[in-house]
Amino acid sequence: MVIPFLLERPVYAIPGEQDYASCPNPDQAFQYWLNEIGKWDASTKYVVKRQKGRIENFAFVFRKVLYIGVHVVGTGDDSYNKEEWSYRLSDDLQWVKENVQANLDRIKGIIIFGHKYKQHEVNQEFFFHTTCR
Repeated sequence: MVIPFLLERPVYAIPGEQDYASCPNPDQAFQYWLNEIGKWDASTKYVVKRQKGRIENFAFVFRKVLYIGVHVVGTGDDSYNKEEWSYRLSDDLQWVKENVQANLDRIKGIIIFGHKYKQHEVNQEFFFHTTCR
């Protein structure tokens, strides 16, 4: 079923742990998320970039504001793959840096979307590096 407002405006979604990580098969559930929800924004009138290897991460400039969506980590299931968390946070940080550097001369603000709050211990390094110069 297509929700009518989705036809009129792009919708950006970022995966959260209830979307896949707490499922019995997180890898399969994440693939379902990517296929069914991850690209609701496909019909925009502006360029939406996706990170190679992490297509759930997105970036675009709209009205001189850089919007960046990153798939930060943090789940109630502490047994989930923490090595993958480290790689993902590193990729997220690189994605933010790359987009800020590429657009710095044409933007007046930056908004970063993520699912978890910065106090979650595994995300502290990511947020430290995105707020410090």
